[in-house]
Formats: sequence, structure tokens, C-alpha cells
Amino acid sequence: MIYPKLEIKKEKKFVVDNFSGGIDKTREDVPIADCKNMIYSAGILKNRPNIELTQGGLFYEETPNCINKTEICDAVVFLNGKYYKVAVFSAEEQEARIVYNFFLLNEEGDAIKVAPLEFARVSSNEYNRPESITVFSASRKFGCGIYAFVSIQNQSAQVIEEAYSLKMFELSTNMQEWISIKPSDMYIPKYYVNGRGIFYEQSAMDLPKPEYKESINMLNNSFQCTYNSDGMSKWFYLPENLIKEGDLEYFNCKVYLDEGQMLEFNIDPERNVSAVLDYNGEQIFATYTTGSNCLRFQNFVPPIASERDNNIVITVRLKKPQNYMKFASINKGIWYSSREAGAYLCLAGNKYNPSQICVSAKDTPFYFPEGNCYLVGDPSQKITGLAKQNKALVIFKEKEIYCADCASDKFTVTHLHASIGCDLPSTIALCENRLVWANSDNKVYTLNALSDFGAVAVYGMSRAVDEYLAAEDFSSATACYCNRR
Repeated sequence: MIYPKLEIKKEKKFVVDNFSGGIDKTREDVPIADCKNMIYSAGILKNRPNIELTQGGLFYEETPNCINKTEICDAVVFLNGKYYKVAVFSAEEQEARIVYNFFLLNEEGDAIKVAPLEFARVSSNEYNRPESITVFSASRKFGCGIYAFVSIQNQSAQVIEEAYSLKMFELSTNMQEWISIKPSDMYIPKYYVNGRGIFYEQSAMDLPKPEYKESINMLNNSFQCTYNSDGMSKWFYLPENLIKEGDLEYFNCKVYLDEGQMLEFNIDPERNVSAVLDYNGEQIFATYTTGSNCLRFQNFVPPIASERDNNIVITVRLKKPQNYMKFASINKGIWYSSREAGAYLCLAGNKYNPSQICVSAKDTPFYFPEGNCYLVGDPSQKITGLAKQNKALVIFKEKEIYCADCASDKFTVTHLHASIGCDLPSTIALCENRLVWANSDNKVYTLNALSDFGAVAVYGMSRAVDEYLAAEDFSSATACYCNRR
């Protein structure tokens, strides 16, 4: 690279005692900046195309005969008094297998290798190939709080709408394995509560009114409906048009009785009949058919439960591949949090709907309500990056920038710029609480402070040297993350 010579008469020499973007002298424990895709070693600042384990002297080599890809994620974990980011190295043997190797990197260039994830062809006719992986950090569930969200495509599927599925993993506490998060481990929303049986009015009971609460979870296509038994009803209707013919994948009913007793009915989706149970010397069972949309008990009337409300709990999982399509090839994710808004997992990068962003429910990355997918700006322009600045979630598109608000009941966006976006998302960096990025037009931009978003939001940082940058190749540009705030 040729550096331009500026007409400055005075020359000032200085020494940087730790090449991490500078040291904040008022805080001995935290540097101003930590490195993203760059490392300073042996007096040389260089890109990080691979991992050098500085303590053990080991070297992570690219896998031969494979397509290799490297990505440094925004996921952050705190270990032994230091902050680490997650690096993902993917190696693919064509039509055979994909291996994701993970490293934890700190600002000093140290690397810790953790457990890999591998997806291999099952047979010559079956290959569930990962199309994308999004790594983020959030509150712990089973492990250390680092999650991998994988969009899977069944390449033998005849219909593209039925080709996609989702898998979510959490890195274990000892970081030696990835724990698979099953659909039943994800959040199951309460779609309908305080339901009543068909003979409720004859029972003369004063029960709470039925209420619609939450939406179906798109991650597992699951929901619950709960009912209060009245001692007379054996039939309990589900909300209309909720389950369509052929959609049922799992149907479970639990009836809670007094003194800690519980009866569980697992209904076969093909036969619509539960296993026979023995209750007080009688054989009882339950049936459900999509056409009638009704759960019916035979030889059994659920008794009134004095110890709990909503003592009949129906859990349903549907076959809704159209929901999984909303996460197809998702490759951008951010765990956005603020004191006022709470925390949300935001995902983008759908190749079939590139301007779409999916937003989780507040404070849980395992619940994406139906309807929480939004189109941002020009539908022909893909979302290229997600970033945080102060309280704002900033959405970058190729030629547009938006600021999103998750605090209200509805996801709302504010247009920040109609012609400047970011087509080099690897350059997006937070520096002194300002987002900085470069574009393929060989210019560097920044966002004004959050309070200035109503005015001119985007400022050209490189205006003084644009003529010198014009000759440079920015196609492989990357940047350092500055100021962990």
C-alpha cells in the first residue's frame, strides 16, 4: 500500500506500549480496542488468515481439498478475567461433509480451540447440508452461553419449501462438546389459556374467560393450549383453523389432578388415538381428529382440580416448513440488548427474502413468534450487516441504512440514509461508540451519535483523503473493533 505524504512540517514520534488500538490510561484492566481480523506480532501488523496459538506454538492449517472460510463473530465470552470473541473456520469437502472449527480469540492474539461441529452425508441419497451458521452469545441454558444457529438444507428434498430445517447448539461449560437444543427444550408459548369444556355452562362454575396470549414459536412450530376442567366435560375444542389436515407432528395432553397426580396422553398423529391408561380400574384414552378440532376423552371425565388452574395442558408441534424457510441460509445475527428495551436476538441473511429480519421475543433467543419477521426498506436490497451503537440497532443494506427500535410492541425502523449503505460488512466496527465502515466506493463513513439521527446521520470520514483511497482495492478490507462499549 502506498501511503500519501501530507504537507505537515512537524513530525512527531510516539511509542504504543500495546498494539490493541491504544490503552485507556484511566482503566488498567480494559484496553480501548480489541482486534477482530488483525494481529500485531513480531513488530508486524497483519491480517489473521489462520490461527496461531501463541502459547503452544501450534498452527491451524487450512484443510486440503476443501473450500475453507473464516469468520470472526460478535459472540463474546468472559473467561479467566479476559474477553474472547469466537472465530469460526468452516471446511467443506464437496458433497460429503462440513466441519466447523471454533476458536476463542482475545485482544492479545491468544487462541483457545474448543469443540468442533461436524455435519456429514448420511448416505448416497441423503445429505442434510448446513447452508449457514450464526454464532451469538446470550444467557446460559445448558452450557457456557455461546450458541450456534444452523440452517440445514436437505438436498434430496423434491420441494424447496420442504427442504429446510433448523438446529441450535450451545457450547458446553467445559467447551468440549456442543449440546443440541431439542425442539422440546426451546420455548413453548401459551397460545390459548383458560379454555373451557363443552359443558362448562351446565357446571355453574365461575372460571376465568378464555384468552389468546402468545403466538406459535417458529423455531419449533410448537404451542400450548390450556383448559380448566369442570367435572362434567369430556370434549375440549382447540382454536379454529389452528391445525390443518396433515400438519400435526406431535400431540400431547397432560391432565393434572390433585395430590400431585398427573395423567399423560400421547396421541399418535397418524391414528389420532392415545395409548390406553388405567385409571381407578378403568381403561381410559383420548382422541383428537383435525376435522373435528376437538380433544375427546373416553371413559374419563377430568375432575375439578382445586390445586391449580389450567390443569389440562395440550402441547402441539406442527409440520410448518414455511416457518423454517424464514430462516433459510440466515448468516447474520446479533444479540441486541439495552436497559430500556430488554434483549432480542435479531437474524438476517435469508437468500429467498434478503431484506427480511427476524426478531425474537424479549429476553429469550429460543422464541420467535409468528409474525416477528419484518421487511426493511427496498425489498431488492439485501441486509448486509447488523450492529449496535449506544441504544440503537443499526441495519445496513447495500445502499441504505436504518435504525430499529425493539422497545415498543411493534418493531419500527427509522430511515437514516437513502443512498449510502455498506457492501463490505467485514469493515463494520464500533470505535469510540461510533460505527465506522468502508464501502466498495473506497470511502470510509461513520454514524453520528444516536441523538443526531434525526439530522445528517452519515458522515464521510475519509473526505480529506478520498482521492488517495480511490486507487486502492477495498474488496478484502477488514477492520478492528474498538471500545467494547
